[in-house]
Amino acid sequence: MTSKSLLIVVDNLDIGGIQRLAMDELYFFHSRGIKCTLISLQAIQERKSILDVDMEYLKNHFVDIRVSPKQELKRLRFLNSIIDEYRPSVILCHSARAIAYFRLLRLTRPFKRFQIYGFIHQIPQMSSKIQNLKRALYFRLADYVWSVSNQFGLEWDRMRKQSFLYRLVFRGDIAFDRIGLNLDRMRFVSKKTNRVLTRRTPIIFLGRINRWKGFDKFCEIVNSDFGDYEVVVFTSPAIHADVFNEDFFSKEGRHLVYAKGITDYLWPNSAIHFYPSFYTKDVLHPMSISLNVLECVYLGIPSLISHENFESWPELKDSILCLKTNWKSSELRRLVTDLQDTPKQQFQSEAIKLREILSIEPHCTRLINKFELN
Repeated sequence: MTSKSLLIVVDNLDIGGIQRLAMDELYFFHSRGIKCTLISLQAIQERKSILDVDMEYLKNHFVDIRVSPKQELKRLRFLNSIIDEYRPSVILCHSARAIAYFRLLRLTRPFKRFQIYGFIHQIPQMSSKIQNLKRALYFRLADYVWSVSNQFGLEWDRMRKQSFLYRLVFRGDIAFDRIGLNLDRMRFVSKKTNRVLTRRTPIIFLGRINRWKGFDKFCEIVNSDFGDYEVVVFTSPAIHADVFNEDFFSKEGRHLVYAKGITDYLWPNSAIHFYPSFYTKDVLHPMSISLNVLECVYLGIPSLISHENFESWPELKDSILCLKTNWKSSELRRLVTDLQDTPKQQFQSEAIKLREILSIEPHCTRLINKFELN
């Protein structure tokens, strides 16, 4: 256990992968007796928050979460007061703009140093040039920059090699640090639940309703090839209207679930997760293994995913719980049939074998060792 303290900062506490990671980090550090608080730069939205998803766990585990004021000057004063209260050694910034706030505040206290760690959570081709330039400038202000997915770092490095402007703005190394799941949370929630949503074979979608997450492709696939299956969509009410199809859920056996996680329910052994993520052709290192996929692996639910080179999770390359597909009807039907014919204990045996590599503990331990040395 370290005597040092740290802050974790996110843009918001909506339902998403960044928020899942930040909450699992917070739970881990708290369980190890490390003084830690999580700061959201935006207000918490009811029924759209990761706190709603984690409600059962939070009833039994106290953690410190603060919300920043919206107005910029008040926000800086608020963050300054948190620094005075916590005297952090390290600030983990899962928000690029938070790096700038804390770099500015550090200038006002030359004798009370803290380190700023910035985390890359995006493939740059999925954002506009202006957004990428802003992030590049922010990352330059961090003491260390980490990529939570190897693919994210590879794409940023490739972009910097191709563009003098990005090389000029964003210098320094990007270190890959593989993340994971808080297994204590997964075990706790899985053991507590007794909810059953369906006893028939369900096809599951987990994620925000937008194009690059593949929701429109998911609807097309289900309507075309799996119309007689139960369908369960876990998402947030913050939807993209141009992608969301309300008629899709008018058919019996199609469930739209807000502010819950896949661990909140018991599933039949035949459940399958579809994740048809979409990346443009200029992305050479697509990332199709999200934290949602890892949660399915933990539960023994197989995932069908889009193109993936397994740069971050090589252990899953030959796993029956993580299968690539081109989403063409003939291949998809074959894969689903094969999964349906597979003995279900094989999924559980594979899940048990892989659980330890899914853990967030190595990631958090590396961070602790890093800031212990500084």
